[in-house]
Amino acid sequence: MTSTGVPCVLAAIAVVAVAGCGSADVPEADTSGQSTGSSTAPAPSQAFGPTYAEGVIEKKVGEPAGLNCPDDSEKPCDLNFTVTAIQPGAPCDAAERPGPDQQFLRFDIEAFSSNKTFEFPDSADALILRNWTVDGADGTLHDLVADPECGDGTAPIGEPVAAGTRVHARIVVRAPKPAKMLRLSWLELKWEWPVPGSD
Repeated sequence: MTSTGVPCVLAAIAVVAVAGCGSADVPEADTSGQSTGSSTAPAPSQAFGPTYAEGVIEKKVGEPAGLNCPDDSEKPCDLNFTVTAIQPGAPCDAAERPGPDQQFLRFDIEAFSSNKTFEFPDSADALILRNWTVDGADGTLHDLVADPECGDGTAPIGEPVAAGTRVHARIVVRAPKPAKMLRLSWLELKWEWPVPGSD
């Protein structure tokens, strides 16, 4: 390897470590039922990293994420997940309508384990709804209440992910209006996705 090749390899390794994830195959996302104002992206096949255990990880719709990741950034995480769509003002025929400062917010999530069994058993229920919040315009965190009649699928939000499976759920929740940030908090980590139209 030439002397100029070494810095290029080191720079590539640094980019992978900082980005905290990547994907190989990128199948098309399910875009049925989409309306203007929603944000969708292709669903990636597998996430890699991050290897750190605390802090805020900023994500975009369609960007893969992982948790309980090994120190080797080339090895897959115990649980891979991707928010594949966020839609504020989502349609929902729930009997109870949102209040004047609330709205229905839909988000789609895909999750799967990298292996037939979880290396860390707590990976299975890391994505359940109690770990999700939304920031209102004033920065206040709001716990989410799902309207199951308007969603589709249960795992990973309503029940744990079974090891060795791939699950997809479309969740409709009551959220503040306007909503600025969708957040997943798990142990000392937080993943954040900006809500479309909040800027």
